Amino acid sequence: MKPNHGRGARKRFLRSASFCSLLAASVIGLAADRSWAAAKTPEAETPETQTPETQTPETQTPEAKVVGGRAAETLAVEASAAEASPVEIRATETTTATKGAGTGPVGEAPSSPTFRLSGYVQGRFEYHSTSADGLTDAGKAGATTQFLVRRGRVKVSHESRLAAFALQIDATPRGVTLKDAEATFIEPWTGLGLRWTVGQFKWPFGDELQQSSSAREMPERSRVVRTLFPGERDRGLRMVGRWEWMRFALAVVNGNGTTDPIYGAHEENAFKDVVGRVGVEASWWTVGVSGYWGKGLSTTLGSADDEDEVTYARYRRVRYGADAQIRTSIPSVGRTTFKAEVIGGRDATHVRALGYYLLAVQRFGDDWAAFVRLDQFDADIRDAGGLRSVLGGGLACDLSSDLRASIAYEHDLSRRAGVLDQVLTTQLQAVF
Repeated sequence: MKPNHGRGARKRFLRSASFCSLLAASVIGLAADRSWAAAKTPEAETPETQTPETQTPETQTPEAKVVGGRAAETLAVEASAAEASPVEIRATETTTATKGAGTGPVGEAPSSPTFRLSGYVQGRFEYHSTSADGLTDAGKAGATTQFLVRRGRVKVSHESRLAAFALQIDATPRGVTLKDAEATFIEPWTGLGLRWTVGQFKWPFGDELQQSSSAREMPERSRVVRTLFPGERDRGLRMVGRWEWMRFALAVVNGNGTTDPIYGAHEENAFKDVVGRVGVEASWWTVGVSGYWGKGLSTTLGSADDEDEVTYARYRRVRYGADAQIRTSIPSVGRTTFKAEVIGGRDATHVRALGYYLLAVQRFGDDWAAFVRLDQFDADIRDAGGLRSVLGGGLACDLSSDLRASIAYEHDLSRRAGVLDQVLTTQLQAVF
């Protein structure tokens, strides 16, 4: 008699089906027991799952601990978000335009609209060794030992998922001037954190030009930046973004800035200039290269006897530069930052200009900082007598989270015309 293979197969199938049904019932029962237990037990946060907002000082990570009454991570964002950044001097937390604008990192728009009102005032006393009374030969007030209000900034900013707004003014005894007026579209699709801004903004060039004056260590920017980028701002269209470690910015601008003595707020010609920066940013170092290309119109007004006589001359406006930064820390002392930047260019006034600065900043704990800077600029490298070198340094102390006192000394190494120019600046800065 032949064996019945069909009947054996059916028995094996029934045994397998019974085993799978028993296993499935066990899994469902175990899941139901766990769900019932979770419903009875209130959910509790452990230190590992707590957010920075719910963490206690004992459970906060080093990055989230409070420095001078403000979260250090928040300070890093706000220092670049507004000219009115918090008081702490942190060279590593000054963002450039290549890192974006607004109240958050590039490409990270807030989930709900944010509104921020901020500002700062810098009250100073300046001592000039070459102080002179009265007017200069050009009929203007010269460098005089005096008290002054260097900056009085108020900034209003707003940001939502797709839009950002920023408006900043500067009110001093010299008058009230517009600094920033930005209308920004935040692009949410490409993942590059693109921000398109139309309005008045800083030229996206280099590092020091982008740094907030409230966070800068020395009282003023280096001479090469002040000379080749007067006023620091222009009007146009700007795009900033990032990809991996790369940061990039590109702008099309009028070209004559915001301080043109003849044209004022108007463009001098129909040609638009192009300026941009590409950089790579890592955890402890940053490098970048910048470029500027455009055309200008040199205008010479007629004399008082012949007011109709106006002459024009067209010229090229070119700038190029490179910047680098290294950030480290000395145990039991504080953070250490080294910066270097070189900029060259030519235009109607400066045929072959070249300048650079070297900066070192050492923090001592959270409240004190010492800094030194070598600043060199040559308006025309073909002229041996045009080089000017200035060595400066000083100390700063964060008296509170919104008040900083500093003192800085600058020593002119070039001894122009045999005169030794020395400047001592004491400053008290209050922010809100």
